[in-house]
Amino acid sequence: GVRTLDDLEVLVGLRKEAPPKKTTTAPPPVLAPSSPDALRVAAALKDAGAVFYGTYWCRFCDQQRQLFGKTAWPRVAAVECDPRGVGAKPDRCGAVEAYPTWVVNGKTLTGVQSLANLEAALATASVPGGVAADAANAVVVPAGAAKPARRRGAEECDDCAVVPGTT
Repeated sequence: GVRTLDDLEVLVGLRKEAPPKKTTTAPPPVLAPSSPDALRVAAALKDAGAVFYGTYWCRFCDQQRQLFGKTAWPRVAAVECDPRGVGAKPDRCGAVEAYPTWVVNGKTLTGVQSLANLEAALATASVPGGVAADAANAVVVPAGAAKPARRRGAEECDDCAVVPGTT
């Protein structure tokens, strides 16, 4: 069927074929300005080796990026989990069950997190033998550990749940 103007032009003979569909695998741009709190939390997350796991297509991941703002977000260690995404590292996302997922001081947090929640997670002591401290070698959960439980609540992200075999 006809879905776009390009398809209609092909159908009536104005074109031989529709132009290729433009697809992007980059997340939407972060447009919001960064607050002083967001800058402070981003710096603390970086210092603690915290890692954000998300995808370019997840609307909750975009909400999290926008919460930090355009100056603070680039300071956050973020891993793109969809192999089609720009700069993807799906091998580091093995135990991620939903997007977005944060790993802060050995603690796994799912769903959009407020700056206050992230600060609270930063205040907790790191779990020995937990998550790697630097983002370059980050893993979600140590080998042999139980998978993280999904967070229940208003920001639950069922549409962003990982479906086995899709990453």
